[in-house]
Amino acid sequence: MADKLHADIIPVLIHGVGHSFPKDEFLLRKGCFTTKILQRIPYGSTEYGTKDFYKAKNIRHLYQAEYEKLARSIETPEYYSDLVMHNYLYKGINVEREVRKLMRDNNNFENQIAALPDEGEVTITDCGYGAYPLIAALVKKRLKITATDADPEKIELARNCASVPSNLTYRCE
Repeated sequence: MADKLHADIIPVLIHGVGHSFPKDEFLLRKGCFTTKILQRIPYGSTEYGTKDFYKAKNIRHLYQAEYEKLARSIETPEYYSDLVMHNYLYKGINVEREVRKLMRDNNNFENQIAALPDEGEVTITDCGYGAYPLIAALVKKRLKITATDADPEKIELARNCASVPSNLTYRCE
């Protein structure tokens, strides 16, 4: 379309909309939006290719790479702490209090998550209700996490959290 209009392309990234307004939930979440304007791509530029198909594909790759960098800088344990707590609100007052205290006492597991690799596989043992592996899996999207605990009730409760991502598996020891 930009070629037909002889217009420059101004790539704009918007982060946080999906987190605050999730498609599959009825409640809004606390959060903020971040907008980043990337460098203008002048009309007629051949930097991303000369054929429309390849140009669009390369610009899409630019968006993906820049969005991933932006997301990595924003999506910290603090960013996901409210989402994790929402998973435990209706699981009983004792569970909620325990998870809240655990999150607070461990600073949302910031240091533990920073020590984890970005990719590969890890096992987290004695995970309890699963708050630490849950927030770790949300922050480290490319890391496959297996969380275990000896208590089958705690594992079942952790499995049934609404926000468990596909890179997290809970197992009873």
